[in-house]
Amino acid sequence: MNQQTADVGSGSGNVIVQMVGDGNTVALGYGWLQLTRHTKSLQPGSQLQQLIPYNRSTTLVGREFDLADLRRFAESELPIAVRVLTGSGGAGKTRLALDLCDQLAREGWDSGFVGEGDQGVEGGELRRFVQAQNLSTWDWRKPTFVVVDYAAGHANALAAWIAALARRDAPDPTKPASPLRLLLLERHGQRGSGWWADVFGGGAWADIDKQALLDPIEPVALAPLVHAAARAALMNEVLAANVPAGKAALQVDEALVTKYVSAASWGGDPLFLMMAALYAVDVGHTHALALPRSKLAHALAAREATRLTNMAIAHRPGVSAALARHLAACVTLAGGMTRSAFIAFARAEKLAAGHDAGADPAVLADLLSEALPAAQLGSLAPILPDLIGEAFVAVVCKDQSFHDIQRWRDALGLPVLQSLVRCAQDFADNDDDFPLPQLGGWCDAIRTDEHALSEFDPLIPTESVALRALNLRVAQYRTEAALSNPSTEPARRAHHLALLGVALANMGEREKALAAAQEEVTLRRALSAQRPDAFNPNLAASLNNLASFVSALGEREKALAAAQEAVTLYRALAAQRPDAFNPDLASSLSNLSNRLSALGDHEKALAAAQEGVSLRRALTAQHPDAFNPDLAMSLNNLASFLSELGEREKALAAALEAVTLRRALSAQRPDAFNPDLAMSLNNLANRLSDLGDREKALAAAQEAVALYRALSAQRPDAFIPDLATSLNNLANLLSTLVEREKALTTAQEAVMLNRGLAAQRPDVFAQDLAKSLAMCGLSLADMERLPEAAAAFAEAVEALAFVLARYPTAIAPLMRQILSDYLCLCERAETEPDRALLAPVLQVFEQMKSSTPDQGAPK
Repeated sequence: MNQQTADVGSGSGNVIVQMVGDGNTVALGYGWLQLTRHTKSLQPGSQLQQLIPYNRSTTLVGREFDLADLRRFAESELPIAVRVLTGSGGAGKTRLALDLCDQLAREGWDSGFVGEGDQGVEGGELRRFVQAQNLSTWDWRKPTFVVVDYAAGHANALAAWIAALARRDAPDPTKPASPLRLLLLERHGQRGSGWWADVFGGGAWADIDKQALLDPIEPVALAPLVHAAARAALMNEVLAANVPAGKAALQVDEALVTKYVSAASWGGDPLFLMMAALYAVDVGHTHALALPRSKLAHALAAREATRLTNMAIAHRPGVSAALARHLAACVTLAGGMTRSAFIAFARAEKLAAGHDAGADPAVLADLLSEALPAAQLGSLAPILPDLIGEAFVAVVCKDQSFHDIQRWRDALGLPVLQSLVRCAQDFADNDDDFPLPQLGGWCDAIRTDEHALSEFDPLIPTESVALRALNLRVAQYRTEAALSNPSTEPARRAHHLALLGVALANMGEREKALAAAQEEVTLRRALSAQRPDAFNPNLAASLNNLASFVSALGEREKALAAAQEAVTLYRALAAQRPDAFNPDLASSLSNLSNRLSALGDHEKALAAAQEGVSLRRALTAQHPDAFNPDLAMSLNNLASFLSELGEREKALAAALEAVTLRRALSAQRPDAFNPDLAMSLNNLANRLSDLGDREKALAAAQEAVALYRALSAQRPDAFIPDLATSLNNLANLLSTLVEREKALTTAQEAVMLNRGLAAQRPDVFAQDLAKSLAMCGLSLADMERLPEAAAAFAEAVEALAFVLARYPTAIAPLMRQILSDYLCLCERAETEPDRALLAPVLQVFEQMKSSTPDQGAPK
């Protein structure tokens, strides 16, 4: 069915065109916005067609809450509202938006997707719309719901549109206004950075009107399907539709889903549930459900490669199957092509890629039009869904160089880079995995091209572990360009330094991160002194980062001062605009609580943490999917501070809640949230151990170590300190469970890692080294290796003496315990303690005792 509706905005001459069905053509003058609603059009042939969300081959299950929440967003009283909806590839963002568009259209809304436009046209319909008219006069007469998929790739056009919407005059309250809703879909989005900052601004007061359009201000993460019943229902629908005639029916029940699927990293993503069901049909049994996420994708991509090969062989003699697969990968990277664009590209690509033979481009176009039919007659579609297409590209293009990427980008546009970044997120585990080396080479090639860097930068999620090195490279090149150009404004310099500092910190380059942050704060202090109303938000954000970076290098008093100043600024800002700045105030309170705790001020640390949790609970009550990551962070800190003050049951409750939240987030996006989950598991292990539940504590500690091992293999500079801490916790638990050999081996590994860290930064890692040496000493003592145990404790005392002199209040409790154990072991081993070693330590305790009598050294 084809349907076209045109609604003319009152007095403006602007038009919204809502397209239903496929193959439509619009030819109007100016000022029109084309929205596309996709009808169900499941085509026979490839089973992959069932996985494409536009075909809606299955019932939407388990999304009642999400659909209702989006309806509340659509039906709110706000005249204009924008929401960012994030989720991993396969989470179901597109399918959810499709169903909502259908519902709203039946109720009289103009609703649909924008941004797609003609295949092969970079920027598509959204770019044309923004460039074709005066956005300040653009209007709409009916309620309008616009969905923009792959929002990062449309950042420039969205920025212009959002800015124009933010500048509009307030509606006349005497005249009913039709609502406008923008739903932006993307895999990643983080407030204040990346493409989000390009669209909505980085936090300056001038950006507040743009951010005020957001409902909520944080991106909303689409949760995975939670209930086993919903997962089973979706899989059974796919199984029933695909079991061959004459074969025994396959079916899963909730018990089978719980056994195989619920524990899988992909267990709540609708796309992967459908993929697993299709693969189970292929192999004839449901045990295939235990396959890892990447293997599922590669298995279905391999099947697609075989299908293309067979079609090439059968199509016409002389057609090269290898060339057909190569060109299918290019079409997928481009997001689809028109026939004419494909023929021109294939002709050039055959020569560039060394395929002298392999059929005429027109013949290849016929083949791929049949193999990958597009909605637009004669065009070529990408291999969908995205994840299968990415797996296909990863196999077919793994030996390509960055020169090939450069050629494809020049010929096919920005979608090539978008596709490769998504491929890296899903399939690159190490720096040498495709396409990370190729993207790195491309980045080096454009290092002096600010325009090319600025379009590439928003595509890279800052929170992705796999892409951290690439993110740093882009940040370095953009900062170099900004600082070397004398005409760059101070605010722009500070912006690039802020991004560089975070990227450096994420890679473990702490000194460089601090240097960038200090320069950034200097610039923003000067700007804030001139115009505090405009630049105080930026200064507060800079101070918050500075506090973290200074703390990472052991400067605890300076870190506290910066954190306190950030909180003071955010309190004043939140008093004026709580909707805009309460999330930032909560973040700065969390930072402050950590800085206070590092200096031993546990009561104030707890108070700051509790205030932060209260703020984030209020935010989460309104929009849980948007603020759950922040709430989990605050709960994790709160658990530690409660434990320090002896509130063990409350500490355990907070730690359990943090792990529950982060498990759900990690199941959705492991690349972004596995570090947080590992941190919370470590904390949970300690809280369980405090209450004597050591078996559960051991399981949590082992899971944390496993996660940190994997993360350290990817990014050693960033995660080895965390791995060392988690190993120390694990050794402690093994020791309490009388697993002495394992405890010693684990503690020795922690000592080895911490020795290397402390050799580089003794002021930062001496405390961790002392803890792991003490753990090693306890394990040796349990095995009656007393001289070795005493030596380990002596080294721990020596390591800790350096920081004890600087931070006596914070370090004294740990030193007192280590010193007591050392003296006890010397007595048991009948050896004399090292008096030269003890002298400076005892002197510090004597000085403390004179001011605080109960702070003396152990007798």
